[in-house]
Amino acid sequence: MPRGEQESMGDFTRSFLRYLSDHMPKEQKAEYKAAGYKKRNIVDILSYIHEHYLDDNFSVKYLAAYFETSISNISHFFKKNVGVTISQYIDQIKLEKAKELLENGFDGSIQEVAAEVGYDDVYHFSKLFKKRFGMPPSKIRRLL
Repeated sequence: MPRGEQESMGDFTRSFLRYLSDHMPKEQKAEYKAAGYKKRNIVDILSYIHEHYLDDNFSVKYLAAYFETSISNISHFFKKNVGVTISQYIDQIKLEKAKELLENGFDGSIQEVAAEVGYDDVYHFSKLFKKRFGMPPSKIRRLL
């Protein structure tokens, strides 16, 4: 995806997440305040993940440190508010990005697609991709 489109997608994501935050019920906002984080809003966490999930040093440990809490606290808070674990959420984002690359004509190998979205193991990537979309990445490419 060209740099300009990546930035506009990031802008859209941030705008959408801020909209969700602005329209969040007051009771839920109070619950976030009680959580004790420096940045208490799930929208901030989601936004941070979307901006940094492809960073080499990104991890749940790094995320917890950024939000000045423990891995356990941020993991519990995230699962309670999003419905999946942080790792599952990040996998979903990466797999959607990989599918988007394939649909937009990325001409690298499947191994290069996997590497582009942060997977070192192409077998693991293909297995997750097939589980998520019902077909391996090579078949998505052939269909297009």
